[in-house]
Amino acid sequence: AWVKLFFQIAIAGAAVVGSGVTRPISILLSVLWVVTLCNAHNMIDGLDGLFGGCASIEGIALAIALWVTGEGGHAAVLLCLAGGCMGFLCFNRCPARIFAGDCGSGTVGFLLGLLSLPLMRQSGTGGVFPALLIFGYPLTDLLAAVVRRVLRGQSPFAADRGHLHHRVCATGMQVGGCVGVFWLISFSLSLLGVLLLNEHWLPLSSLVCMANACLLIALRRFILKFS
Repeated sequence: AWVKLFFQIAIAGAAVVGSGVTRPISILLSVLWVVTLCNAHNMIDGLDGLFGGCASIEGIALAIALWVTGEGGHAAVLLCLAGGCMGFLCFNRCPARIFAGDCGSGTVGFLLGLLSLPLMRQSGTGGVFPALLIFGYPLTDLLAAVVRRVLRGQSPFAADRGHLHHRVCATGMQVGGCVGVFWLISFSLSLLGVLLLNEHWLPLSSLVCMANACLLIALRRFILKFS
């Protein structure tokens, strides 16, 4: 795992510098962001169709966000990436015939992280927070996994069955229903992230925020009921 992380950092560093980032602190933060998303998408690749569906939603949402902020060129590339993920999803939905694996999920996460950097640099529109919301589900799962393993005295790279999708499946919900729940979470968080980019959409974003809160509270109670 440490060897893989080393090469992820090296490749992300080369890609970030090649994208035109010059300030040392910006390079460091950008590399951290890209590597984090790379591994976060690898971690959610645990159920048939989960990774492919969430990546498709995130790609479309990110493309819209970049178009809203005047980065239409990057938006077109993201739509192509989302289209590729949807094509893959046709064969990866339950029951899956093909799988992404580390290389597939890691590559898509890497590209989403790299292509989201223009949005992160939109300081005038507060691009960091919308980007965090668009990738809210995989980032939350990654953070929870690292904290959980460290508190147990395990390596942060140690595999376990404590991911959010494992917790929901443990309640007895079918794989298709579980995947649908996380698609809905990814969609609602992505929608909220896009709405926050325009001050005229703030009233609607408030409603979406309340809907998100209700959805997450209901999911938490559902999981705890069967824990």
